[in-house]
Amino acid sequence: MDEAAGTFALRAVVFDFGGVLAEEGFVRGLKRIGREFGIGEERALDTGERLVHSSGYVRGQASEAEFWQAFRAETGIPAPGRILRKAVLEEFTLRPRMLDLAEWLRERGLKTAILSDQTDWLEALDRKTPFLWRFDLVHNSFKTGRTKADEAAYACLLQDLGLRGPEVLFVDDRASNLARAARFGIRIVLCEDPEAAEAEIRSRVSNL
Repeated sequence: MDEAAGTFALRAVVFDFGGVLAEEGFVRGLKRIGREFGIGEERALDTGERLVHSSGYVRGQASEAEFWQAFRAETGIPAPGRILRKAVLEEFTLRPRMLDLAEWLRERGLKTAILSDQTDWLEALDRKTPFLWRFDLVHNSFKTGRTKADEAAYACLLQDLGLRGPEVLFVDDRASNLARAARFGIRIVLCEDPEAAEAEIRSRVSNL
C-alpha cells in the first residue's frame, strides 16, 4: 500500500477505538457477562455482536435500553441494563501509549482521527476519562449511521478530512475493515500487537 501511495505525503492517521486505542471492551465485556451469568462466553459474544447490529444500536437507530432488552430476551439473563452496561464499560481500558502516539503525530503536523463502530458508550467513556480532545475528527457509527462494513464510511471519512486516500493511514484490529479502506487507496496498519503497530506507525512517519 505504501508503494501505491506513490508521492503522496502522509497527512493523517486514523485509529479504530476498541482493539487499538483501547482494549476491545465490547468483546471482553460480553465474555465476562457470559461467564458471570452462566451462559458461556461464546453464546454471550455471538448474541451481543449480532444484536448490536440487528437492533440498529451501533448505527444510532435504537437505544441502549432496547439493545439490552433484546439481549436479555434472547439469553434469559435477568440482570438490568445498568449491570450489563457496567460489565462492558469496565473492560474498555484505554491504552496510554496509543494516546501518546496520537499526540506525537499531532506535534509533527499530522491530523488524527477516530473511525469506530461504537455506540454512545464512546462519549460515556470520554466523560469518565477525557481523550477525544486528542483527535481532530471523530467518526462514530452511532453518530454517522455508517459502520465500517459500509464503504461509504471511508468515503465520508476522506471527505471530512479533506484528503485523498494515500494521504491517510488507517489503524484497525480487523483485516476486513482494512481491506475496505485499502480500496480507497488508504494506507493500512493491522493492530494485532499494539506495541508492534505503534512501532510501525512511528517508523513510517519518521521515514517521511
